[in-house]
Amino acid sequence: MNHLITGGAGFIGCNLADALLTRGEQVTIFDNLSRPLTHLNLEWLQQRYGTLVRFVHADIRDPAAIAAVVPGHQTIFHLASQVAVTTSVLDPRTDFEINALGTLNVLEAARAAPRPPAIFYASTNKVYGGMEEVTVVEQPTRYAYRDMPEGVPEDHLLDFHSPYGCSKGSADQYVRDYARIYGLQTVVFRQSCLAADQPVLTPFGHKPISALRPGDIVHSGYGWTRVRKVWQTGVKPVRRITTMNGMSLTLTPEHRVVRPHGLFTNQSCAYGDFLAVLPEAKYAPSYVEMPDAVLDAETYLAAVRAKTSDARCINEAERIAENMLPLRGERLLALTEIVGRLFGDGHLSIHTREARTTPSYAVQHFGKPEELDEVATWMGWLGLPTSKIVEWTAESTLPSGHVIKGTSYRIQQQSIPVFTLFELLGVPVGDKVRVVYGLPSYVAQGHALVKRAFLRGFLGAELCRVYVDTAVAPNFAQSKDVAYLENGRAWIAQLRGLLAEFGIETSMTEAEPTAYKRGTTVQITVCMLGGSAMYPRLAAIGYAFSPDRTQRLNALLRWQWNQTLPEHFERVMHLYRADGSLFWDSLAMTEELGEAPVYDLEVEHDSHLFVAGGIQISNCIYGPRQMGVEDQGWAAHFVIAAVMGRPITIYGDGKQVRDMLYIDDLVAAYLAALARINAVSGRIYNIGGGPANVLSVWAEFGPLLERLTGNRIDVRRGDWRPGDQPVYISAIAKAEAELGWRPHVDVAEGIARLVAWVRENRALFAGK
Repeated sequence: MNHLITGGAGFIGCNLADALLTRGEQVTIFDNLSRPLTHLNLEWLQQRYGTLVRFVHADIRDPAAIAAVVPGHQTIFHLASQVAVTTSVLDPRTDFEINALGTLNVLEAARAAPRPPAIFYASTNKVYGGMEEVTVVEQPTRYAYRDMPEGVPEDHLLDFHSPYGCSKGSADQYVRDYARIYGLQTVVFRQSCLAADQPVLTPFGHKPISALRPGDIVHSGYGWTRVRKVWQTGVKPVRRITTMNGMSLTLTPEHRVVRPHGLFTNQSCAYGDFLAVLPEAKYAPSYVEMPDAVLDAETYLAAVRAKTSDARCINEAERIAENMLPLRGERLLALTEIVGRLFGDGHLSIHTREARTTPSYAVQHFGKPEELDEVATWMGWLGLPTSKIVEWTAESTLPSGHVIKGTSYRIQQQSIPVFTLFELLGVPVGDKVRVVYGLPSYVAQGHALVKRAFLRGFLGAELCRVYVDTAVAPNFAQSKDVAYLENGRAWIAQLRGLLAEFGIETSMTEAEPTAYKRGTTVQITVCMLGGSAMYPRLAAIGYAFSPDRTQRLNALLRWQWNQTLPEHFERVMHLYRADGSLFWDSLAMTEELGEAPVYDLEVEHDSHLFVAGGIQISNCIYGPRQMGVEDQGWAAHFVIAAVMGRPITIYGDGKQVRDMLYIDDLVAAYLAALARINAVSGRIYNIGGGPANVLSVWAEFGPLLERLTGNRIDVRRGDWRPGDQPVYISAIAKAEAELGWRPHVDVAEGIARLVAWVRENRALFAGK
């Protein structure tokens, strides 16, 4: 499409242009460059997009100029305006000529065009006037509506106040009426994503993004993280991108993907471009709802009470029972992964001491610090307490007589309720070398995902390094006292049977009995057969809690895709390695699929990235370019002044409340309306932060700025400005319902990022 943006070099205009240009569409910037520093935004766009950007240096007060440029454009985003209330009071004629007459010029040019374009008009909340009829209550740091908790709806009484309110309000109504009288497609904004069935990688298999919920675990590309929130963004055109090695992702054209030099919209990608992928994701199964339910609350609580009558223990057990039992779904899988790890590198212990009348119960996990960190994180997600990592140095004499020293690490859970939970889930109690145990029945007879979860934990603890040289088979070993050898053989047979269900063939060998410490033991070693063809089968299981093994497996999978000899492994990895377990794969194909319901999600990981279809993508990205002239972008003006150490003038008492909307959310609203222009033509939408994203302009914003910048801010006071509402909060339910849009950036995060951007670009403001 070919888009015309009046005022396209301004803050909103350049960000909107950037979003459209990244989709490969053409944009004409129509701007007189009268706003300070807007020429820098124009230069930024021209450097990024070259000839895709056409610039017309003209003024919307010139009807001939706008009439000459409109033909050939499918849309007009009319953003050009005089935006300051104070300026309108000083010079109402110029304010009228720009806002009211300029908008009429745009409408007439569109009406006269051979194919009239759709028009999107940026109105203002000032059309509601001072809202004196609305009851406002004063609170310590802000004003608030008494009777409108959701904010001001679009059908609220219009009451233009101040020349600026009158000029913008007149234009607002002209735009709306041109849709009724002349049939133009128009939308008025009063302003202050993945396809639903796209699989996202979780530890328990691929899960459609529409089925994810807050608290679910997904892969960020660097490790496991939790979903903070997930939402439907509407029905939008989607496309499927596929890599050379079969990674496939269905998403909107503007959704960003990770490339070697940063984040870019996928529409800007061409054949052969590198994308960051997680190779193991290609082989993970699909998650399905399981019928399995394990361990009822009554059985569990009875077992805890048989060990103790301590009120604190009983309370903790009741909390676990209420929150977790019976175990089913993803919670069952998460606990089963930990159970599998305990079978490999942990144990349950009961110690009786002379100084205590009751025994001490403990769950101990052993491993590398980075592995134990992951175990502790998962315990926290499950609501189970753990200790910090304990480090100790030990010395041991081998049967050969050699003495070895080393450092070991563990975390433990000295909790009867936690001990009992794992005991009832089948974890052996005591020294596994000298106790009888086997595969828990709920694993042996359970769903395939339950079996996989157990193996993920066990292999994450026990499997040795997987080598490029396929002559060295991956293996794990278990030792058993000769008195318990038959049980050891039966246990190994169960493990081998479990691996066979996942297509992994194995062999078993027994070492000679060896006298060691408290008895004579036999080491049983299981080797995995099949050479490099086994790597995808291992990837279908994965390694829980083992970042090192996971990274190694992904490297082997990526090397295998290239079909090179083992001696080229390091060279291939140097070429294709991205970050962590991520590697580069090349774009092979793009298919346009039409419209579909789409979702987005936010994760707890600081990168704001997650893996879907094996490809790493982003969820929340910012691009502030607001130059913050006083009274023309007050938030940016305050931030710039605070960073640069300049005084700020506050009009009124500073308790005025505004809902704040970050630029990317506003751009998303325009794009949502563009995608639905046939359905929403002639309508008006409040586009703002809504009741969840409000700040008072100084009583709350000021302290936040001082904390973020570390600077003491020089504040000066001015009288209330004409038409300045004590409170304005947009009711955005209509936009949510009809556009499938809502803001996703909260105030604190948005301001922090704006502060960071200004700091990085101090040179832009040095002369202001």
